Amino acid sequence: MASGSGSTYGSIIEYEPGAIPVVSVVGLDDLKCALRYILRRAATDDSSDAVLVAGWPGSAKTSLTLNVIGLETAAGTSWRYVGVACHKLILGGHDHAQAELNNIVSRIRGSNDPTVLLLDEIDGIGELRRRGSTINEMTRTSTALLQDREVLRKAVIIGVTNYPNLLDEAVRQQFDHRLYIAPPDEETARAIIRSYGLDDTLAADVARHLFRQAEQLSGFFSGRALVNGCLKVRQLLQGNAFAGRSADDIANDISMYANLSPKELFEEYESEYKEFIRAARGQERQLSEAFRIRWGV
Repeated sequence: MASGSGSTYGSIIEYEPGAIPVVSVVGLDDLKCALRYILRRAATDDSSDAVLVAGWPGSAKTSLTLNVIGLETAAGTSWRYVGVACHKLILGGHDHAQAELNNIVSRIRGSNDPTVLLLDEIDGIGELRRRGSTINEMTRTSTALLQDREVLRKAVIIGVTNYPNLLDEAVRQQFDHRLYIAPPDEETARAIIRSYGLDDTLAADVARHLFRQAEQLSGFFSGRALVNGCLKVRQLLQGNAFAGRSADDIANDISMYANLSPKELFEEYESEYKEFIRAARGQERQLSEAFRIRWGV
């Protein structure tokens, strides 16, 4: 069952074990394995861990977490989920935010259930320090929270951000792992489109048309944009929305509701975060391989 924590600003949502909603995320198999390794090791070894997950807006960072919790629940370990919207949390000021976070940690410590604490838009409480500002206090609070995870058992703290360079270095250093979610390539787009009822050949043709359109407009589609486009078309046309239609027509319909992101901005983004991305991709390979070796998945 989902519940709030009593936060005035709707900044916290909790799901008890077994009550987390089923969230489908297509593709990202190695990322899923990497995150599953972190969760399963914490639950199996009675330990705690922290991972920073970054990516372009709309890259399914929170959905990936919920999807992986669902996979681990299906594999036999039920997780509690506590999600904190950090930019909302600080609306009540530093004292309010610190009290909320302390309360969460106390509940996690008092529980035997494996728990994921997801700090969404963690840059809201871990931003680069500004002299004489509340941000400076919040940076200290978030750093202390991550340091105190050593007293937790069967707990994983996941920090989610679009812009990891906004985080204070003292906060970034507290994360044991870093993962990066890239925008979908054509193969992943095909899998997303196929999940809405198209056969594999037609889905591949639609994805090819969409990527051609994006290239002509110097843009690209985020995962969220593709999902929103497919959902909107299905809602508007009802029933079997894509039956008897050409790949070009379907692609045109989807692109009407799937907002393009500017390719130039993303190239600047990848350039700014190239060191983070390089390190994250290396860790993704190591963790996913470790998951498959240790648990034979």
